[in-house]
Amino acid sequence: MHIERQDIGFNIANFYDFSRKYYYIWTGVFLVAVVDLITTYIGLQIGLVETNPFGVFLLENIGYIGLVLFKFSIIGIYLIISNWLPNYWSYMPPIILFIVWLFVSVNNVVHLFYIL
Repeated sequence: MHIERQDIGFNIANFYDFSRKYYYIWTGVFLVAVVDLITTYIGLQIGLVETNPFGVFLLENIGYIGLVLFKFSIIGIYLIISNWLPNYWSYMPPIILFIVWLFVSVNNVVHLFYIL
């Protein structure tokens, strides 16, 4: 007897419905990521330094585009993880990303206002 579980696992057919279900959460994650990238760029241009060791590595070896690619690859990975999780857990990855990047973005804005 073969039993399939439909609630866990990556299923490309259900991915569109999944992304529509969490549209507002993921839109918030995307917007906070963009704010973080913009404020980081402005801070780097006026003389502030990146404090994340991995961010420093990316900046030194790839440049600012490395940070952008890294940020959006994290979003992609978390989208896949959310789709793998059961429904009652699938909202957690975007909420975690939103909270962390909101804190980072607010921190960047505070530093920028303090300098400017």
